[in-house]
Amino acid sequence: AWFGFALLAAAIAGCVTPPNTWPLPTGLGGVFGDMVLKIPGIAVGGYPKGLFASIIALILAAPTLWLFAYGSALIARKNGFAVMERVAQPDPREQDEMLFDEDENEGDEGILALGAITHWW
Repeated sequence: AWFGFALLAAAIAGCVTPPNTWPLPTGLGGVFGDMVLKIPGIAVGGYPKGLFASIIALILAAPTLWLFAYGSALIARKNGFAVMERVAQPDPREQDEMLFDEDENEGDEGILALGAITHWW
């Protein structure tokens, strides 16, 4: 969906007439925008310009916006919008065990001092 959106958005940008100072031989949509605009250009006999380019940009706007919304999961979401899962409540027995549990790692003060010395140096 994102790739299709990018192609159609480039085609819409290609419908805008580039300024005279535009340094590239392609339009504002780049190579991909020119490739997409080649299809309606066959019907006209050249690169779309003026009113025809505006009409093509309006026609391409609907599928471009739909692909953007679909790629962003704004539409066609299976479980609806902002479905929140319930947070599991902690077991009160686990909290009691954590409070009254004897620490078996009583010798951690040496590592704490080693870390302080390392940061001082």
